Amino acid sequence: MSKNSKLFLKIFLPLLVVVAAVHICIFYASGRRSDTKLRPVQTPPNADLSKLPQTPLPPPEPEVPAEPEFRRAETLPYYDFSALRKLPADIRKLAKTGKSGVIVDLSSRKVLWAKNPATPVPIASLTKLMTALLVMEDISSGRLAMTTRLPVTSAATRVERSCVLGMKRGEFYTVKELIAAMMINSHNDAAAQLAASVSGNTDDFVELMNKRAGELGLKSAKFNSPNGLPQGKKRQNSLCSVTDITRLCEALMRYPQLLEFCRMRSFQLHTGKRVYSHNNLLRRNPVKGLFGFKTGFTNKAGFCLAFGVNRRGRRFIGCVAGFASARDRDNFCRRLIEWSYSTQR
Repeated sequence: MSKNSKLFLKIFLPLLVVVAAVHICIFYASGRRSDTKLRPVQTPPNADLSKLPQTPLPPPEPEVPAEPEFRRAETLPYYDFSALRKLPADIRKLAKTGKSGVIVDLSSRKVLWAKNPATPVPIASLTKLMTALLVMEDISSGRLAMTTRLPVTSAATRVERSCVLGMKRGEFYTVKELIAAMMINSHNDAAAQLAASVSGNTDDFVELMNKRAGELGLKSAKFNSPNGLPQGKKRQNSLCSVTDITRLCEALMRYPQLLEFCRMRSFQLHTGKRVYSHNNLLRRNPVKGLFGFKTGFTNKAGFCLAFGVNRRGRRFIGCVAGFASARDRDNFCRRLIEWSYSTQR
């Protein structure tokens, strides 16, 4: 071996070995740091997290915009009473048998006829119109669905035996069935059951009814039950003016599903029982274009009716209360509707 070769082995070869070893250590350490970033750190139990090294979090991904919350209707608009007209003598005679009433042309929002339109009067089962509104608002907000099955509660079984389904604990009814029973045949226990599904109990629901009435600007409304049955020793009715009931009906017109029930003559429940409408304007010689809303009766309230009619795009809605008989009420409403359509806009 030459002298130069011996010199290379003695001096440069050890140097190369050292350089190679250093590079290997650098690459190994780099790989360890990379692995540490990829693997989750195992925090020992009971560790003081405030003393652990803090690693900055990556920037958050952009959030998907949430669906807007359901917004309840604002204060309901008032009507124009500047265009009141005089009824023909024969219809005016029929009007005397009722305490109050109003009819509105929705195309112009003008009131064609009114009698004591702002006076709070007992409204009997017209109370259920507010119950229906609150239920439909819960359906629109997603809290309820027509197909939701509700277990019968004590709120329904305790209702006095006056126009009831006779529901029993352990049974289930869908929201759709209960709305149908309430709006078509005016079943009082169905209204109580729906109230319990919205607020948990009747008292809280009645409070919600009055709060909602205030939000909508129904200043004459004073509800004391979800179904309109007289309450307490004095057998007090819910109170409202016919004008405010008509405005409440206008709010219900936002819910086509509900109006379907208002037009039904009957509906069959899952139990096999069929409920039938009390509205004679639907059942006997039906009024053309009738699409709503509800009948009502108690001894103090007399016979009441809220109605809506649509013919060729011209819509009238109205309410009457305090008639001595269903026959007088129905005859008057039929004549009033036909007279309204005969008037010029």
